[in-house]
Amino acid sequence: MNTEQPLQLDPIWINAAERAHQQFTYGDLIPWEWIRTELEIEPPEDGSYQQFQELQLRTLTLMDQFRNYLLMTHRKALVNVRCQGYRIINPGQQTSFALEQLADALARHLRTTKKLLSAINFQRLTDSQISENVEARNRVAAIAAFTKPKLPRLKKD
Repeated sequence: MNTEQPLQLDPIWINAAERAHQQFTYGDLIPWEWIRTELEIEPPEDGSYQQFQELQLRTLTLMDQFRNYLLMTHRKALVNVRCQGYRIINPGQQTSFALEQLADALARHLRTTKKLLSAINFQRLTDSQISENVEARNRVAAIAAFTKPKLPRLKKD
């Protein structure tokens, strides 16, 4: 009878990712409770604001490492299911998911850039600075027009 414990890999997110790979398959939801247990994420009892911030940073760091390891080692991409956990994306949906992520990021950055370029005190600019700003806004408008066609969205299960 084999009573040995399974080999523990260090750091903890590798152990969690290996167990997730064994226990969950494409399309499965990995519940937050499972993730918190495996990554040993325990909220402090009556913790201070600083302890809460440290917990948030630790959780984000561990989740990034966990997600990246699962993706690069086992080819399993994760998508956040709000307040429930992470779903392992089916390989047939991973391309559209990647393009959806790109479209969302581009749109977010374009909005921010448009705001920064238009919310300027033009009265304080020289003619050459105004010309530079107009040229930049035209470039951003061209990029926005180029990225305008909607990409297919990931179908929600």
